[in-house]
Amino acid sequence: MSSLKSGQYVDDSRYEYLDGRLLERPAPGLEHAELQSKMQSLLAPFGHASGATVLAEWSISDGTENWLTPDVTFSYKDSNVTALGYLLVPAYLVVEIRSMDQTMKDLFNKREAYRRWGVPHYWLIDPVESACYECLPAIVPCAEKLTADQIEIAVSGIFG
Repeated sequence: MSSLKSGQYVDDSRYEYLDGRLLERPAPGLEHAELQSKMQSLLAPFGHASGATVLAEWSISDGTENWLTPDVTFSYKDSNVTALGYLLVPAYLVVEIRSMDQTMKDLFNKREAYRRWGVPHYWLIDPVESACYECLPAIVPCAEKLTADQIEIAVSGIFG
């Protein structure tokens, strides 16, 4: 549970809070959960090699009352956390996976928050269209691989 300045307690497993708005997170279905687990597994070797942490559902805060909860977060060990255990920005890489009832516009809007927070890499996985995007610094569709400096993940390994 997280608290807002008003003293209202919010279930941070179901909600995110951004720019004065409480955003309900879509409930993940089976395909979403499987892709989330797969992305965490695909990123884990890069995390082990570099001493980074790769976690699912690790909330990120900008140090104010704002927080978002990416599906997968890749962060180096020198990162700080809040008293609630949220990662303080910036994370190195965040991965969002589109839920069946979620619009691409919503996920591209999150890109702006991640950009403002200094997150250098944001990947978007869209199982509805079997598409992947690198969203920072620009939105680029990725047909063959997703990259973040030394990290490379084959798109065929995500949907295959």
